[in-house]
Amino acid sequence: MNINLVSPENQGSDFRTYFKNPISIPANSKVYLNHTALSRHTDIELNEDANFDILLATEAYDASQETYMNVLPCVSEADGTTLNDPFDELEDDRDDRENHFTIPKGKYTLYQIWFAIQKGINTLLGNVVNDPFEMYRFIRPSDMKRVNDWKGNDADINQENTRFSLGLVWDIVGNRSEGARPFTSQPFEADTNHFVNSGDGGRVGGYFKTSAENASADGSRLNFDNYAIGDKAFHWMGTNDDYTPILNKNILYGYTSQTYQEIVDTDNCLILGLYGKQYAEGIYGADGVFPQDFAQRTRGTGAVNGAFKNPQQFPQDYTDNVIQREFASFIQICIDGRGVGGNVELSVKVAKNVVGNGNLKNWNNQNQAIEEMEVLPKGDRINLRHAMKSDADDRVQIGIQTYYDYGDQWDRSARPTGNKMTRIPNIYFRVINMSGIMNNSIAEEPSLVIYDSKSDNCYFPEGFFVANQSGNPAADSIDYTRNSAVSVRSQVGLYPIASSLVQNTGFSTIDYPQLNDDEFIIPTYRFSTKSRELYNYLNFKEYEYSEDVHNIDKSIESTGQAGFSRWLHPNHFDPSSKDLSHIEDLTLDWKNDSYSILLNGLPLKNLKNTENSNRGGYEKSILANIPTPFTNSTDFDIGQGVLTTATYEPNFKSFSNLYNQKTTINNLNIQIIKQKTDKPATEILRSIVNFTIEPPETFSANLNTA
Repeated sequence: MNINLVSPENQGSDFRTYFKNPISIPANSKVYLNHTALSRHTDIELNEDANFDILLATEAYDASQETYMNVLPCVSEADGTTLNDPFDELEDDRDDRENHFTIPKGKYTLYQIWFAIQKGINTLLGNVVNDPFEMYRFIRPSDMKRVNDWKGNDADINQENTRFSLGLVWDIVGNRSEGARPFTSQPFEADTNHFVNSGDGGRVGGYFKTSAENASADGSRLNFDNYAIGDKAFHWMGTNDDYTPILNKNILYGYTSQTYQEIVDTDNCLILGLYGKQYAEGIYGADGVFPQDFAQRTRGTGAVNGAFKNPQQFPQDYTDNVIQREFASFIQICIDGRGVGGNVELSVKVAKNVVGNGNLKNWNNQNQAIEEMEVLPKGDRINLRHAMKSDADDRVQIGIQTYYDYGDQWDRSARPTGNKMTRIPNIYFRVINMSGIMNNSIAEEPSLVIYDSKSDNCYFPEGFFVANQSGNPAADSIDYTRNSAVSVRSQVGLYPIASSLVQNTGFSTIDYPQLNDDEFIIPTYRFSTKSRELYNYLNFKEYEYSEDVHNIDKSIESTGQAGFSRWLHPNHFDPSSKDLSHIEDLTLDWKNDSYSILLNGLPLKNLKNTENSNRGGYEKSILANIPTPFTNSTDFDIGQGVLTTATYEPNFKSFSNLYNQKTTINNLNIQIIKQKTDKPATEILRSIVNFTIEPPETFSANLNTA
């Protein structure tokens, strides 16, 4: 019995055919494929020019409901009032917003269309006046190769075999040489207006206490009389790489000048943390009053003690020679050799703006007093040498890593409107063991993370970076128009700060990814195009535009359809990250794809596996396996693009015995899957499958009456 099944249009990979009359299948029949024809689109065909947009989400800025593009800083440093819209004014003085570019109509391979998007986005970022997006660029295939090489995989990323991704990356990674770290950052350098009793010890990126010890009557170390704040801001907008946290490059790295044993022997305590240079310089309150707590802040090169605390400590009664002082900063790690049992202990501390209540997450703006420091419960007195798996004569190699996470507060796939989609995420931080990384080896993932602030539900909230100016703000909020450069820059201002208790000790090296004073941070963005052909290929979600969402992008009309990527964040060279928009199930080597045809409805039991499961062979209702049919195919222009059709006829019949009882069927289902992965071959738009059901040789009756 010969059966010829033809798919409906655009359902070539999965269709079911019902028969007018039931079909009787004799016992112990066998089945084999005669031939098949498979059709799919060739390459990406754009019938019209396609605009492609990068969208920076908008938010209400103040009570007048003006909106700003969601970049930091959100207003101009010149006046604290002019809203920053980076794409509003370009170097060529065109008046219209230029956040889009055009891909000319025509036929493209996937690599060509990806390259056109990469070139267009990089051009847009480079066109913005004063180059505030200098650190961002579009992801490259070589980024994925770099990550794979770093993990130890022998990967060859090229335009024939890459599953491409769309997304912005933060460009701080240099070429990795033998023995070098897998990312680059810049050495710490103290701000000349923000250091006391300290120097670099003659080392690039070094920090050392230069003053004599300040000890109590019994010789114990109590007071921190030295500090330095970094000259450049720390880039804190990092990816949440749960399983490979080191791929997030937002790491403030410290390498102590002393070994574990020396830290214990000298009763030393070293501080590495994040503070605010603008916070130290003084930010005007929303009521126009200079903050009353300003004298309590660590600020300025000046007296060791006195009106301006250098550094600020708790308790502030410097006549008390019994209590160990706590160094004040937004967050910090204390590497303390004064503990019991001769151990170096790690304590993780954060600033509180209310005595005895709350922690960092309760700050609704940055312009508040640090009232005391809190030791986070799960970061309290950790045996550091044990956690690091280090020897007593090793020096401490440690890092503070920041990362963002919205948790359940945010739906990244939702419609392109509403403040829920635009806010800055919570910024958490981890303490990272950097020893294995500096030794050019990768430790087991769990041992990299010594502490994670998410375990204590502690984070920098949105209000810490952008104070709410609507309604009737509190007096200690921020007036961005006063002392505007300082006030506005506080929106990106987290700066390294360091200190030590013992003279001529500290950190041989501190380095971190740095943010230049004229650069912007992009918290949130997405891609969009009105080209249906293009957004279908890129798997963007389709929305219908209406007046309530027109403000997301002035370059798209307020009516009609458009495709949008998910809401995204700049990524840090992890191609598996959820914050890159992957082009799913499209590969550049599709002509080398092989397929399996499944015939559901008959008791077929053939065996196969997938490329990632060489020990997991299993049964499937496989009629036939089709090796690389599109290496020899014919193109047809159907008026709505070009289809290529491949025909396949086996060189010899491959029988599959059904081992069935006599049965009757009235329908059959054809499914075509990718042979390597078992994923549905949704690119197959049309198919014809011709096969024969043959009774056993001993069968002599009429099939129609059997």
